[in-house]
Amino acid sequence: MVLDTPTALLGSLYGRLLVAKVGLFGAMLALASVNRFRLVPALTADPTTDAANSLRRHLIAELALGLGVLAIVSIIGTLDPTA
Repeated sequence: MVLDTPTALLGSLYGRLLVAKVGLFGAMLALASVNRFRLVPALTADPTTDAANSLRRHLIAELALGLGVLAIVSIIGTLDPTA
């Protein structure tokens, strides 16, 4: 195992970036679930509500989080996990 202890995980740049990536991905999942289970039903029930604006903002935020995940993955790809 490359990072076998929590200290090793948080004590290296690789580990901190890995934790940040998982956190961003979790935030993406949270936004996606709000979109799917709250905003889309509200939008289909009454399209004139501000659910459309909320959905638009959430989709932009989800896209930004996804770009953050990709940026972190590109950085992690250049690092040595054992260093």
